[in-house]
Amino acid sequence: MGDPTPQRGGRTKRMVRVTAKGIQAATAFYNAVTRVSRGVSWEAHRVAVRP
Repeated sequence: MGDPTPQRGGRTKRMVRVTAKGIQAATAFYNAVTRVSRGVSWEAHRVAVRP
C-alpha cells in the first residue's frame, strides 16, 4: 500500500503487481468478449416501453 494522499481523500494507493497468470486471464477475457460481440452494433438503440 502506498501513502495516503489528499487527492484520494486520505485513502492509500493500492499498488498491484501483474502476474503472467493475470495477463493470461485478462487476454482470455478480452478474446471471449471480442468473440461473442462480433457483428453486434454498439450503438445505443432506444426502445420505447409502453405501460
